[in-house]
Amino acid sequence: MTEIWINEEKITEEFLKENGRHMKIIGKVKALYYIGDFAEGNHIDLNRSYLLEFLRKQNIFPLYFTFVYFLDDAEETISGLVDNNIPYSLSYLEETNTYYDLTGKHKYHPPCFSIEATDCRSVELVLNLTYWLAAQNEFYSISTAPNLSFQLVEVKEWGRIGKHSAAVYAADACITFITIDQDGRGFYLYSNDDKYRSVENLMENLPSGTTITQINDTLLNRII
Repeated sequence: MTEIWINEEKITEEFLKENGRHMKIIGKVKALYYIGDFAEGNHIDLNRSYLLEFLRKQNIFPLYFTFVYFLDDAEETISGLVDNNIPYSLSYLEETNTYYDLTGKHKYHPPCFSIEATDCRSVELVLNLTYWLAAQNEFYSISTAPNLSFQLVEVKEWGRIGKHSAAVYAADACITFITIDQDGRGFYLYSNDDKYRSVENLMENLPSGTTITQINDTLLNRII
């Protein structure tokens, strides 16, 4: 039994800056929820497992995964995808990252993976292979449509101005997409689908056995 809490969020420029790494939304998104896990233990595994159960419950395919690798060498991820017969496409973001090693200073464009998952098995494989990147606070997204692109924008972080590849979502009438919270501790659900238009509607679409311990500022103990 998984214990979660739900918070209704408002989409503002500040929210997208702080929680979406400067992401942008073209169009309007009607509903946004944070779904987090209060359970003790390995929160990464718990939240990955609950996210998988949530996606199974929705039964919407295909799902489009997009995630960014934090180093210039993504061979480990590529090998895992190839070994599991998971097709993927690989591109490189416009932003430039820098790292240092014994040989000196290196600059590179971050690798960005795109995967179309067509069934529950492929969704499970992709999550098992790649969710650790979300837990490392790399960009990680799941969408019901291929509605994501990246735009190079100028941002100020840590007192310095630099250029960052910001995620840009095109929000159509029934789009739903998910981003992962800091350290993999939950996820944000953005949607125009009527099945999530209210908290009550959202709860009707949660996996069986879910215990909701809090909604916004209200404590409760409701089992789905």
